[in-house]
Amino acid sequence: MIGTKKVLLSSIILLMAISVAGAGLCISGYKLDDCTKAGLSGWTVTLSNGSYTVSQTTDGSGKYQFCGLSPSTYTVWETIKSGWSPSTTPFLNVNLITNLINKNFTNSKHLCISGYKRNNCDGAGLSGWTVTLSNGSYTVSQTTDGSGKYQFCGLLPGAYTIWETVKSGWTASTSPILSLTLSCNTDLTNQNFRNQQLMCIPIIALRAANGQYVCAEGGGGDGVVANRNAIGGWETFKLIDRGSGNVALQAANGKYLCAEGGGGGAVVANRNAIGAWETFKLIDRGNGYFALQAANGQYLCAEGGGGGAVVANRNAIGAWETFRFMDLRRPAKVALRAANNQYVCAEGGGGDGVVANRNAIGQWETFKLIDRGNGNVALQAANNQYVCAEGGGGGAVVANRNAIGAWETFGLLYRGNGNVALQAANGKYVCAEGGGGDGVVANRNSIGAWETFNLIPT
Repeated sequence: MIGTKKVLLSSIILLMAISVAGAGLCISGYKLDDCTKAGLSGWTVTLSNGSYTVSQTTDGSGKYQFCGLSPSTYTVWETIKSGWSPSTTPFLNVNLITNLINKNFTNSKHLCISGYKRNNCDGAGLSGWTVTLSNGSYTVSQTTDGSGKYQFCGLLPGAYTIWETVKSGWTASTSPILSLTLSCNTDLTNQNFRNQQLMCIPIIALRAANGQYVCAEGGGGDGVVANRNAIGGWETFKLIDRGSGNVALQAANGKYLCAEGGGGGAVVANRNAIGAWETFKLIDRGNGYFALQAANGQYLCAEGGGGGAVVANRNAIGAWETFRFMDLRRPAKVALRAANNQYVCAEGGGGDGVVANRNAIGQWETFKLIDRGNGNVALQAANNQYVCAEGGGGGAVVANRNAIGAWETFGLLYRGNGNVALQAANGKYVCAEGGGGDGVVANRNSIGAWETFNLIPT
């Protein structure tokens, strides 16, 4: 009997020793961002063995730790925050005999890709267009909203393809397919598509050789002259594509310009429909200048180079028969895309140089387009400083001026299909060196691919 008591007492002492030894056990681990592998603070982790449940939040390094535990079987789980998904199991079943470490939970942040469908002619958003996203295993489509915006969210980092479905009667002005990569914790915005109707109608003014503007007297319904010193409603025309290089010009009151008799006499703005006499051949003379040829083959002329009537009776193109076309569409904020598809950027958002080497539109690549009248504009960078052609042209382009003067004023020249050129005060053209990928200067004498920019409303 005494021996039995001794054995029983020894067993009790052993069990007590085991219990005391196990009373301070710990389970610990980390909450990790699957993409960056960094710890995630402020996340709730819960432990339970059925009779005992406790929660805590992860610290600044993403660590959690439950201590003072007795040997037992435990379940540890995370509470997943909105906008995240688990990359590893959110529940862990563990048998605690000794301390357990690195019982980690890994999560991935949901990301978004968004952009706009815009009319390349006037920059307006296009609603009701289908945009599709795919990563090979997952494909989803949506339609643009009233502002032309689309947005795909709940995405994980990786490679995606986005494409638009081009509607009948429209053409793609930018690539209809975008190959994109979502990086860690970074949304992609301004992944835009631009389309143009087969008949796009720019709003223009025409400047004669003496610097005065063509005017439909009364806004239309009477004669056409070239004697105005500023652009107003009567000096504004819709340029209507008639195909094969032909155009019509519509005055403010809706009447069309007409070369009486198909040419050989006066030009008026009093026709209700477009026919042969209201159709003109548009002849590109380079650097934003054009001539207009009437049905009989004669050219429109601002008599005296401007200051008087506009007629259609010249047999050859000279200075008086040449007009500078000015695109009067003025989106509030724009980006400028160079020939290599990279974007013009005011380094630091302004206060430094201007380059054309960015692959996406952000704050530094966005400029406020300020109308200075008579076809001229200023460009304001994100820090509110203005873009300047040093010396009025002939050298570098910077974005460090606090006020608009001659050097900060540029002629905006319409080049068609949403493209423009910028002319500095000395007549030189702004150029993205190499077509993009380098600095921006204002030292070119003519407009080519490097001096042409796609004007993108943002």
